[in-house]
Amino acid sequence: TMPAEDLTITAQWRDIAVPTGEIKIAENGWKSFLNTITFRLFFKDTQTVTVTAADNSGKAVKIEYLLSDKALTESELAGMTFTAYSAPFSINPDNEYVIYAKLTDTSGNVAYINTNGIVLDATVPVISGIEAGKTYCAAQTVTITEKYVDTVTVNGTEVTLDENGSF
Repeated sequence: TMPAEDLTITAQWRDIAVPTGEIKIAENGWKSFLNTITFRLFFKDTQTVTVTAADNSGKAVKIEYLLSDKALTESELAGMTFTAYSAPFSINPDNEYVIYAKLTDTSGNVAYINTNGIVLDATVPVISGIEAGKTYCAAQTVTITEKYVDTVTVNGTEVTLDENGSF
């Protein structure tokens, strides 16, 4: 007969789970990869971008980011150069952004997450053809020069701008 012995067996599985993360700007957060981008989130001032990440292993995740002004596919991102993320960073007015984050765990698993389209617009619209405080008896052609016009109202009534920004 053989003597009784304690036997310890340790098994380790290869990590195949991608890391998770979040990109935050103000009260807005994104945790996944968006294939369809719309530029409908507007800010006037400089914004701070924070990126966080975690992995099921509990080990550190390498975070990198890329600023773009358009939608990119994951295939396109795979061939691009990202910037190492070490602390929150700022994005500045008068630009359009889609922020991409590349998250890589210690096993080499990669996940991409991104924001929706973000517009930082600090440029005041230019209104020409009339002057503030004046009264006009004849019809006037008014032109609005602004890239991101949503609606224009005159005396509480919405007007439609033509292709030149005039009504």
